[in-house]
Amino acid sequence: RNTKLNLQQIGNNRRVALVLQGDAHRALNRIVVNVRLVHVESGESLWSGAFDREFNTTDFFQIQGEIAQTVAAVLQTGLSAQDMTALYRAPTSKLGAYRAVLRAREFQQSHSSASAARLARKAITLDPAYADAHLLLAGIHTRTLGSGLPNDAGHGEEIRTAINSAMNIRPDYGLAFAALGLYQHASGAPGWEESFATAMQLDPGNVQTPYDYGLALHRSGQPLTASPLLIQASQRDPLAIDKWYALGQNHAVLGNFESARNAFERIREIDPDSPLAYLPTSASYVYQGQLHTALHWLQRAIVSQPSNLELGGWILYLNDCLENYETAHEWSNWLDQ
Repeated sequence: RNTKLNLQQIGNNRRVALVLQGDAHRALNRIVVNVRLVHVESGESLWSGAFDREFNTTDFFQIQGEIAQTVAAVLQTGLSAQDMTALYRAPTSKLGAYRAVLRAREFQQSHSSASAARLARKAITLDPAYADAHLLLAGIHTRTLGSGLPNDAGHGEEIRTAINSAMNIRPDYGLAFAALGLYQHASGAPGWEESFATAMQLDPGNVQTPYDYGLALHRSGQPLTASPLLIQASQRDPLAIDKWYALGQNHAVLGNFESARNAFERIREIDPDSPLAYLPTSASYVYQGQLHTALHWLQRAIVSQPSNLELGGWILYLNDCLENYETAHEWSNWLDQ
């Protein structure tokens, strides 16, 4: 979805042999979902199916479970009882609440926290028993802590209320404990490691929790403990730039500069124009005293980000360190302009 990559590129980026493709069409009160399982290299369709249901939350999530169960059977992969429960469990009975959460997540990804929070509150109003809506609201506010945006004094009570509500609705919900751990760490409260550990135990296959836990450990000066969690996170979500960046930074702190550069290389494969693709690579060479190589990576970065003043400042600094005074003077003039 929302990509210009072809099937083979997607498969190679995800490092998978098979990809599940699909599309959905709605007509009046019915929805038809067409799905096929495709071999990446050959393009051969190994299985295809169509699911025609009434458009409501019960049937909507029923289709999701049926597709997953059918694909698992085609691949001769068993699903646990916990998997089956999760697949067929509708998180809400209100379609409007579900759509509000989806829209809120889109705003959250585009860093529109106020709009995301407004939609999360709308979802809670439509369905007060929707645990994911409460956790979304808590997460939106938690991630603003320490950012110079609304802080704990403004949203702490709302965050705590949202997390408690989710736990009351679903006492054994791993994501609720992960949200608690994230808030505890962000606000400087004790117990965050225990909360994250409980989340991992309750939901061991979750994609986001290892990343949040690993990043919290990294920021708390525990990079060695964070390492396996961040590796796990990047493997489970191999197209997520933030996860590769966190892994690379953690490797760099540990002095594993080659591993760090491999992580930053994955970012360039995913998005060659990402601002996180070049500067960290340059910094890793600076740490090793390889200033010429570091300068090379900065010069590559400035090509795709020609107005980035931070990059210009670093190029000036490294040229000065290398006694390339004429070039340093040119970059000084560039910064002044």
